[in-house]
Amino acid sequence: MILEPKNTTDLLHHCACGQARRAFLQQDNELAEMRHRLQEHTHHLGDLKVRTKKSSDDVEGKREQLCVKIRTLSVASKTLGTARNKLEEANKLLSGENGHGRLENMEQKLRKRQQYMVTQVADISCEAFG
Repeated sequence: MILEPKNTTDLLHHCACGQARRAFLQQDNELAEMRHRLQEHTHHLGDLKVRTKKSSDDVEGKREQLCVKIRTLSVASKTLGTARNKLEEANKLLSGENGHGRLENMEQKLRKRQQYMVTQVADISCEAFG
């Protein structure tokens, strides 16, 4: 049953109620849309939080791996330094800087001196018995 307005005042009241109802429905639709956008935004933030946590965990894992690698490299560096020092010491010994080379040089001079003395003894023997 539709009520017809009886006079202008009723007509204005009827129109005003219709406009108020339309305004209310429009505001209700806007609120529903805002709730929907808020829900989507909240869902998006939840996804970001999960991805951030996973990334943070991945970074922490990689950090721990790097720490292990750094410690390994540090030990390897010290070992390499020790080996390099031993190699330098061996090179010095071979080149005569620490006495070993001088010993070899002295042994060589002694062999030459021995050969010279043997030659001199042989010459003396030839002269005496010759």
